[in-house]
Amino acid sequence: MNEPAPSEPWRGEALTRLEPGEALEAGLVLDLDSRLHYTDGLLLVTDRRLVARRAGGEWQAWPYRTGLRLTHFDHAGVGCLELFDEAARLATWRFTLGQNPAALRLTEAFERQLESHLSGGPVERDE
Repeated sequence: MNEPAPSEPWRGEALTRLEPGEALEAGLVLDLDSRLHYTDGLLLVTDRRLVARRAGGEWQAWPYRTGLRLTHFDHAGVGCLELFDEAARLATWRFTLGQNPAALRLTEAFERQLESHLSGGPVERDE
């Protein structure tokens, strides 16, 4: 298990959203909303699903399945993650570039967990 460091400020809240036996792999503080106003969202990767909390407390989750894809890009100082399936864009999250290192770790964790889920093999970890 590669759980985030206990010093991450979002970790306590994240642990309350886990299902029994579910492992937290990565997290990202989402500090911008869709209008680019400062906010306090949260995006989590677990060993079972991608979980998001928007400002205001609304939670959503996407269990790993064939066709899911998480993309990362930035433009003009704003980072963006987008979740797609075969048919459509499912969600978009924005953040300041100060959060970009955590966004990259989260994207990598998502890809490892999704691949493991789809293949049935162990999670490949970088040494």
